[in-house]
Amino acid sequence: MELFQLSLLCICGVFLFLMVGKYDSSYSLLACLLLGLFLLEKTCGYVRNLLEGLAVFREKLAGTGDFSELLLKAIGCTFVTSFASNLCRDAGYGGLAVQMETVGKVYLLLLSLPVVIALLRILEGLC
Repeated sequence: MELFQLSLLCICGVFLFLMVGKYDSSYSLLACLLLGLFLLEKTCGYVRNLLEGLAVFREKLAGTGDFSELLLKAIGCTFVTSFASNLCRDAGYGGLAVQMETVGKVYLLLLSLPVVIALLRILEGLC
């Protein structure tokens, strides 16, 4: 239900920004930034709850602590990259958004290297 309310708030905000933007775009931008900060604060609360839940999950996977930490880093990387690239794209800097996405993909590949190496060692042991 809370997600529905936040979605409705964003839709109403967009209509408000469009109406106010006709008269003064600086007020529209300010209101958009304030709504964005409010949504970011809500997201931080959700992430806090998610991390608490993942801590329980991590305890259950006691022997695979390195990989669960890697999974958390990868999830965080995708969210941060997506947020930054969408922000750049919305501001009209599509080229910068593409570069940000490329950096995120390369970073994910870098993060996945230990998993690939461990998989190769397992396969090597089977032969």
